[in-house]
Amino acid sequence: MATAASAEEPLAGTPGRSRRVRGPILRELLRPYPRVLPALSALGLVASLAEGIGIGLLIPFLQTLLDEQPGSGSGPFVEWAQAYAGWMKPDTVLYALAATIFVLIVIKAAVVFAHEATGNWLNGRVAHDLRMRLMRQLLDVEYRFVQRQPAGRLLDTLQEHTERAGDAVSCVAMLIATGATISVFSVLLLLTSWRLTLGFGAGVALATLLLRGLSQRAKRLGSESVEASKSLSSCIVAVLDGMRMIRAYGQEEREWRRLADISDGERRAYVHTDITAAAVTPLMEVLYVPLFLGALVLAWQAGTTLPVLLTCLVLFYRLQPKIQQFLKNRTRLSGLLASVEDVQALLRTDDKPFLTHGHRSIRRLEHSVRFHEVGFRYTPEARHAVRNVSFEIPRGAMVAVVGGSGAGKSTLVNLLFRFYDPQEGRIVVDDGPLADLDPSAWRKRIAIAGQDADLLSGTIAENIRFGKPDASQQRIVRAAKRAEADAFIEALPDGYDSMVGARGLSLSAGQRQRIGLARALVRDPCLLVLDEATSALDNPTSAAIQRTVDKLRGQLTILMIAHRLENVFRADDIVVLLEGSVVERGRPDELLRNQGLFAHLYLGVKPESPRDE
Repeated sequence: MATAASAEEPLAGTPGRSRRVRGPILRELLRPYPRVLPALSALGLVASLAEGIGIGLLIPFLQTLLDEQPGSGSGPFVEWAQAYAGWMKPDTVLYALAATIFVLIVIKAAVVFAHEATGNWLNGRVAHDLRMRLMRQLLDVEYRFVQRQPAGRLLDTLQEHTERAGDAVSCVAMLIATGATISVFSVLLLLTSWRLTLGFGAGVALATLLLRGLSQRAKRLGSESVEASKSLSSCIVAVLDGMRMIRAYGQEEREWRRLADISDGERRAYVHTDITAAAVTPLMEVLYVPLFLGALVLAWQAGTTLPVLLTCLVLFYRLQPKIQQFLKNRTRLSGLLASVEDVQALLRTDDKPFLTHGHRSIRRLEHSVRFHEVGFRYTPEARHAVRNVSFEIPRGAMVAVVGGSGAGKSTLVNLLFRFYDPQEGRIVVDDGPLADLDPSAWRKRIAIAGQDADLLSGTIAENIRFGKPDASQQRIVRAAKRAEADAFIEALPDGYDSMVGARGLSLSAGQRQRIGLARALVRDPCLLVLDEATSALDNPTSAAIQRTVDKLRGQLTILMIAHRLENVFRADDIVVLLEGSVVERGRPDELLRNQGLFAHLYLGVKPESPRDE
């Protein structure tokens, strides 16, 4: 529900908790693409040279057109342009210079296109690669880390902030291109008229210092935008997940207003960030115009010739928006760095728990699965979820684990599937520790069917086939029949092609459980875990599934987790848990005769806890 958002645990290393140097972050972001950055630099440099040289050739072009003699005190670039024109025939010099300028413009346009295409490719590639790396990280990290993260925050990082990290790369590419242009034009201006260049450069430096405050503001607003976006995603996910409860308790207006407040906060955060970036261009124009006009007056008074002055004007004219664009992208990059930091924080491995990956393979269960003095707690501060638990699941046997809520039954299932590793004791599969097995190979040999079927959006056949992606239609139908699901599936208008909707909510709880059981049976596991697999079924269907389970006895090993104790009397062995500890073990008839906890649970009487926490 929505109230859970207030207790959410932030991602380790999120912006605001620690600040990391920006340079290393961007270098790490671009590390997988070592050739792209030099290529972008080279393309930006070539485009700038082509444009700058083309503008420089305007000097001899205008001198020839105006029949004006070269002035004294011209810079080396002017002398080179005049020498280039001097190699041409006097009667064709205008046409040759015009053709050269045109060719340079075409080259510049082609190179700019290649630069932008490469930058756009890099943008999309970075976002895609980061998204895949993040998903791989979430699939490999210990499950408890994922459990502690609000779903909305992870979704926001995977979707929104990877895109913004790609935008940050685009900003870097643009900074490279505009930086190359600024460098080339500045050098050409110095080589054309150093007086004009120094005057204009001093003005640009002053304006840049005045605009530095905008960059600092953009960094702060970027961090605020990231947090606002995460809060909005968490709220949306909470409302969608709790839609049934919200309506049942008549809290529609309250949740709508809460979402509206959070959404408006996110809107304002991004608007402030965009306004800060948008303020760069008009402020630069206000600051540059008087500096620009003053530099021209000084140049005219110094006796600069008209062709040189006009060329400098064009270079200045082309340089000014490049400087504005450079500063604007720099400010925008400052706002995007918070998203980059968020992605990098989730990609870090040194602050997250990971399971060790064994390499021993397994094709079938030869002997047994044994829990040997297993202990586990979810956090260091919490009490043990299970403690000193020891029991054995022999091959081909049916073992039931029973106990009240919070007894530790689900924790044992999580440990068996290696969602976590026990902190005390160990789980042994045949003759070796479970931790030595390849997790993927182990999980392919086991299956679970429970009260939470976790159906996916898709058809019924796709949900059953999820247990074994290469299963044929015949195998899917056979599994559905074994799970007593075939009759209601065939009664649907589209049969096995019927869509179940998100989380299977278009089906009843019992139908979802039967499809979940079929999904487990379709893979023919060597170990089947039935986690309250009949809790939501009516008595006839529950009895039918029990008959299915009876037929599976001896064919595969079964671990049954149950609250309904009438379902465990067919078990070969029963393990009774109380507050994480094994308090009884034995056959059902023995446990009833002993009049212990099992008998009390069966009779509906809650005994005193034997544990003293």
